Formats: sequence, C-alpha cells, structure tokens
Amino acid sequence: MNRESIKNYILKVEQEFPVDKWIVEGLHIWPIIRVNLYFALVYETSPKSQNKKKQKLSIIYKLRSYFYHLRNYYLNPIKPKSSEIVFAGATVHREKYQDFLFNRFLDSYIEMNNLKLKSTFLEVGPIPENVAYFNDPILIKTQNKLMSYKYIFKNEHQFELSKRLVKFSEFLQSIELLELELNINEFKEEYINKLINNVLLEVQFYKKLLLKVKPKKLISLCYYSVDIYPLVIAANQLDIHTIEYQHGPQTDTHLAYSNWSKIPSMGYSYLPNEFWSWDEGSAEVIRTWTKDHAIYKAQVKGNFWIDKWKNDTVKLTSENFILYTLQPEPVKYEELFSDEIIEVIKESGLIWLIRFHPRQKDSVDEIKQLLSTQLDLSMLEFEEANTLPLPVLLANCQFHVTHFSGSAIEASFLNKKTIFLNELATTAFAQLISSNEGYYFNPKASNFKQMFLDKANTLLTKQM
Repeated sequence: MNRESIKNYILKVEQEFPVDKWIVEGLHIWPIIRVNLYFALVYETSPKSQNKKKQKLSIIYKLRSYFYHLRNYYLNPIKPKSSEIVFAGATVHREKYQDFLFNRFLDSYIEMNNLKLKSTFLEVGPIPENVAYFNDPILIKTQNKLMSYKYIFKNEHQFELSKRLVKFSEFLQSIELLELELNINEFKEEYINKLINNVLLEVQFYKKLLLKVKPKKLISLCYYSVDIYPLVIAANQLDIHTIEYQHGPQTDTHLAYSNWSKIPSMGYSYLPNEFWSWDEGSAEVIRTWTKDHAIYKAQVKGNFWIDKWKNDTVKLTSENFILYTLQPEPVKYEELFSDEIIEVIKESGLIWLIRFHPRQKDSVDEIKQLLSTQLDLSMLEFEEANTLPLPVLLANCQFHVTHFSGSAIEASFLNKKTIFLNELATTAFAQLISSNEGYYFNPKASNFKQMFLDKANTLLTKQM
C-alpha cells in the first residue's frame, strides 16, 4: 500500500465516519488515531506491541515501585522559572556542537534571537547519559518525572468507545477489512483505549508544568511525535499559542501535515495553531487546508540551522565528494545500497560521504559490515560525514544524493543539486525537480547507471 493509497484510505474514513464528533473526556481522539494509523500503514507495522501480556508482579515489588515514584515526583519536583516561551524537542533533533548536544533548529533560533533569558526548554523522551546540553540552564528533562507521574496516577478507564462514539465500531471493522500483509487488525478498541488513557495522563502532567511556567507560546519540533503531542494538547487547552517548526519533508501524503478534511469549528487541540515552514512548497501543503480554518496558519521562516552555518569556514579533510544522506525504515538496506547504486558509487570516481539518519545509530556497524561485502570501503567516508554538521557537508559537497530526505530542501538553500533515488521524491519534491534543483533516476531502470553518471558529470563540470 503506497502513501497515496494510504492518504486516500484515511480521507475516505474521514468522509464516511463522524470523526470530528469522537470526543473522550473532552478530547477529540480522531487526530491521535489518524496519525497512528497513518504511520502503522506507512511502516507496515501493527501497534500490537502495546498489547503485550502483563507480567505478574509481587505486591512487594508494586509497593516498592509506587513509593519510589512518589518520592521521585514529590520530593524533588520540577521547579521551572516563569518564561515567555517554552521550546520542546527531543534528542533526535540534536547534533554534537562545541562539545554540547545542540538542538539544530530550536537552539539556533534561541541563539539568533537572543531568547535564552525569556525561555524554558523541555527536552522530551529518552535522555542519553553523561552528555552536556547546549542551553542547559534553561533545560528541563521531562521523561523521568513524567514516568513517575504516570505510575502514581495511572488508570485503566474503559471508555467503551464502540458504545459511546457514533459509528466507531463500524470504523474498527473497516480497518480489519484492509487487505494488507501486516497484522493491522491489532489496531483494535483495546489498543485505542490504552492509548487514550496514556495521552490523558500525559496531558494532565504537562498542564501542571505549563501552569507553573506561564508561557505565552509553545514552539515544538515534530508536534505529532508520541513524546510531543500531549504537550501540544495541554498548551492548546490552556490557550497557549502553539507553533510547530519544520524538521523534515512536509508533503501532500504526510498526513500529519496535509489533507485535514474534517476539522470541528473550534479546531483540534492536537494541532498546533501555527506552522513555521522552511520553504513555500512546504507551507503550501499546509495552506491547502488551513485556508478554510482561521485558527490555523502556515508561515515561511526559512531554515534556522542552515542560516547558522551559511558563513561558516570549517575545513574538511574530504574534497570533491558526493554526499549521500541515508534514510531509516521504511527504506530498506537493499534499497539504500542496491547493486545498481553500488555500481554508480564504484564508477563515479569520487569519494562518497555516507550520512546516517539519527534513527540508524544502532545499525551503523551492521550497515558498514554489509557494505564491506559489496565494495572497497576506501570509496566511502563515514567519520566526517557523521560528526560535522549537515549544512557544512552540504555546502562543500559536489552534489547531494538521497531517496527522499528533507535534506534536499536544505541542499537547495545552499545552491546544491540533489539526485533522488526514490519515486516518492517526484511528489514530495516536485518543485525542486521542476526547477532543476533536483533530478529523479529510478535505480531499477535499465539506463539508470548511464543517466546517473551523465548527470553527475554535468554537475561536476558546473562545480569546477
């Protein structure tokens, strides 16, 4: 099931069912279900892992855990300062910079606009140990306290969604009818019930925290991620202005950003009020639906991380190189390094810098091992490719190669061309391709190698 088919299926659901009327405990639950379902279909995975059998725990163990979490939450509470702006992001958005983990987009924005004294930064999700964070004095790491709060106040409400929500049981039946190879029928009422219970708890936690900070704005990255959207909901429920800053491609088939076809008059608390996009193409995807809803808007703000490095003079060891930015699942290794792509690497005559995606950090050694069986690793470079900031690599490469990474937009800001290796790019980056800032070649086409190498030679000639 390709992304266009997934989009059409979910839009069909929005037309056939009263999704904008599905409310539990004052919360519209459709946006949560919609985005979860979208990613389950994209990645061909089921949320069944959420429904694991519970291990029986002793009373003593439960009591010890309960008192641990009580002490952790109440005896050493978060004591934030009052701030005009709250920023929110995760470790995946950070890079090593001057011995600190630096949030590429939000720390850049804070630094450029001298906002440190007006801000609080909430770092959500898992936190690596023994690392220093940029802007640490304003940083609050929420994960530990959130886990304790959820343990103390956990509930197992049975919302009886099929009984309470109009046509909800028919919706669940429609999912079961999907002819997919994945076990999507695990997307059942039990899973959704647990999901909503968890969200409501996290919203309560973040409302308590935000009431202490008293911000006017929340600026977040990847608003739809499991660690961020409860915070966005909490802020919207407290009438705090919510802003999402772009972190990657915003395309017509990315259903967190596009084609919201059924929105209640007061909006969804799940959605940010405002979207800050890198470029006009990304903003237009959002404007196609925000134009009918005055409470939402999209603005072009550029790329703060690129702007930070535009005048940089970092000296690279590598010269005359091609930068290949990889992508994690659902792009498979066999697609990233197919026989056809290995052939163009071998015949290009240049070193290829292989840039891993943050979500591939646990697969680096495995990928290198597989590559060593396909070609001489001296043709590739990994160290600078994964320690230097991406804008530095893009600024110094001959040209950029990817399947459909948002790095292509960043490359265009630095006047670098991109060769795309995946058909999804033809819709995701149609503007780049139509303006000759990007080119798509199908690795499975019989003339792929010749087409790629001819275009590479043209681009190299222009760079010389």
